[in-house]
Formats: sequence, C-alpha cells, structure tokens
Amino acid sequence: MALLLVLLLASTATAATLDERIASLQAESDSLQREVWTLESQLLAATLDTLARTDAALRANDVRVVRATASPEWVRVALDKLSAMDLRIVKAEIKGAGLDFQLVGPDTLYMRGDRAARALPVISAALDLQ
Repeated sequence: MALLLVLLLASTATAATLDERIASLQAESDSLQREVWTLESQLLAATLDTLARTDAALRANDVRVVRATASPEWVRVALDKLSAMDLRIVKAEIKGAGLDFQLVGPDTLYMRGDRAARALPVISAALDLQ
C-alpha cells in the first residue's frame, strides 16, 4: 500500500512538472510566432515599398508602404504627403478598382499585401492624372 502511495505521489509530481513544461513551451511558441509575423510583415512591406520607390509618381509624392502590426498579411500605405484633393482622387480610384481598404487616420490605408500590390499602379495612375 505504501508503494502505491509513493507511486501515486511521484506520478502527480511528474504530471505537474510536465504541465509546467508544456505551458512554458506554449508561451515560448506564441512569442516566436509573434516574432515570425513581425518579420513577415516587415518583409512584405519592404518588398512593396521597394516597388513604390521604383515608380516615379509614387516616389515624387512620397507614397510609402510600411508594415502593419497585427498580421503579416497586412500593410499600411502612407499617403500623408498628398494634397487633400490628390488623396480624395486616389481613394476614389482605389475604391473604383475594387480594392478594399480601411482608413488608419485620414491619410493611411490599411490593406492586405496582395491588394496593396495591385493598388500601387492605381495610385500611380491617379497621381499621373494631376
């Protein structure tokens, strides 16, 4: 009977240790996943920003693509150097092209990266009309 009690106590202690280890590894995994998302978001934004910098109209109007904080699939397109009229025209052209976005402030668009890639030529064309 004493042996059974010792085995029961030992297995309980081992289970608690394993539970703690699992919780620790899960927290570490969550932290690493957030870091991966941050790096993926930075990479996507840098790639799209490089595309924006190769376009003369986007470069002249200082259109920038910066990373989003919530997800690696989303970026922010900064249009803060545009005049109020140019900003309205660009937003209308993007909506007309069927590219959904959310406004983050009056002059920053929050969009999925694939939509942002398709929006850059639309923005460029809208700015070339001016």
